[in-house]
Amino acid sequence: MGIELIDYKDRGFEISDFFMQLALYYINEELRKEQYIFTNKYSLEEYHKSVTKGHMVGWFAFLWD
Repeated sequence: MGIELIDYKDRGFEISDFFMQLALYYINEELRKEQYIFTNKYSLEEYHKSVTKGHMVGWFAFLWD
Protein backbone atom coordinates (compact mmCIF):
# COMPACT_ATOMS: atom_id res chain seq x y z
CA MET A 1 0.00 0.00 0.00
CA GLY A 2 1.13 3.50 -0.76
CA ILE A 3 1.36 6.49 1.50
CA GLU A 4 -0.26 9.85 0.75
CA LEU A 5 0.64 13.28 2.06
CA ILE A 6 -2.30 15.23 3.43
CA ASP A 7 -1.11 18.83 3.13
CA TYR A 8 -2.64 21.81 4.92
CA LYS A 9 -1.12 25.31 5.00
CA ASP A 10 2.49 24.08 4.85
CA ARG A 11 1.69 21.42 7.44
CA GLY A 12 0.18 18.03 7.16
CA PHE A 13 0.64 14.35 7.77
CA GLU A 14 1.20 11.15 5.86
CA ILE A 15 -1.45 8.48 5.81
CA SER A 16 -1.52 4.97 4.40
CA ASP A 17 -3.88 4.35 1.50
CA PHE A 18 -5.37 1.56 3.63
CA PHE A 19 -6.56 4.09 6.21
CA MET A 20 -7.95 6.35 3.48
CA GLN A 21 -9.93 3.35 2.21
CA LEU A 22 -11.14 2.64 5.75
CA ALA A 23 -12.21 6.28 6.22
CA LEU A 24 -14.20 6.12 2.99
CA TYR A 25 -15.87 2.91 4.21
CA TYR A 26 -17.05 4.58 7.43
CA ILE A 27 -18.19 7.69 5.57
CA ASN A 28 -20.24 5.44 3.30
CA GLU A 29 -21.73 3.62 6.29
CA GLU A 30 -22.83 6.98 7.70
CA LEU A 31 -24.30 8.11 4.36
CA ARG A 32 -26.43 4.97 4.19
CA LYS A 33 -28.56 6.23 7.09
CA GLU A 34 -32.02 7.35 6.06
CA GLN A 35 -31.58 10.77 7.69
CA TYR A 36 -29.38 11.81 4.72
CA ILE A 37 -31.49 12.56 1.66
CA PHE A 38 -29.96 13.78 -1.59
CA THR A 39 -30.05 13.15 -5.34
CA ASN A 40 -28.40 9.99 -6.68
CA LYS A 41 -27.57 8.70 -3.20
CA TYR A 42 -27.63 5.11 -4.46
CA SER A 43 -25.02 5.86 -7.14
CA LEU A 44 -22.70 7.41 -4.56
CA GLU A 45 -23.12 4.42 -2.25
CA GLU A 46 -22.32 2.02 -5.08
CA TYR A 47 -19.24 4.02 -6.07
CA HIS A 48 -17.98 3.99 -2.47
CA LYS A 49 -18.56 0.24 -2.22
CA SER A 50 -16.57 -0.43 -5.38
CA VAL A 51 -13.65 1.65 -4.07
CA THR A 52 -13.61 0.08 -0.60
CA LYS A 53 -13.77 -3.41 -2.09
CA GLY A 54 -10.81 -2.60 -4.33
CA HIS A 55 -12.70 -2.88 -7.62
CA MET A 56 -11.79 0.63 -8.71
CA VAL A 57 -9.64 3.51 -7.61
CA GLY A 58 -10.30 7.17 -7.24
CA TRP A 59 -9.28 10.12 -5.15
CA PHE A 60 -10.33 11.34 -1.76
CA ALA A 61 -10.08 15.03 -0.91
CA PHE A 62 -10.39 17.01 2.28
CA LEU A 63 -11.37 20.55 1.34
CA TRP A 64 -9.82 22.57 4.15
CA ASP A 65 -10.56 26.09 2.92
